[in-house]
Amino acid sequence: SRLYVGPDHWACGIGGLLHDHAVAHARDLGAKELNLWVLEANTRAWAMYERRGWTLVAGFKLENEPPEIVDVLYELVLD
Repeated sequence: SRLYVGPDHWACGIGGLLHDHAVAHARDLGAKELNLWVLEANTRAWAMYERRGWTLVAGFKLENEPPEIVDVLYELVLD
């Protein structure tokens, strides 16, 4: 349900590999569209997803506990 790569391994391609495998698996299962929540403050993740074709869904935010932790919604339409 979550993708996470520890800071010691950032910029090694691991997150991209995990992402691409998850998307390929969803595609194999017949998914036509994917949605995911990303921490609003995690601009590093935003950039990775946007490079892979995800788009931010404007106006959708998920407030968590504690309230200063907010997720934003991204979507990817599959071919």
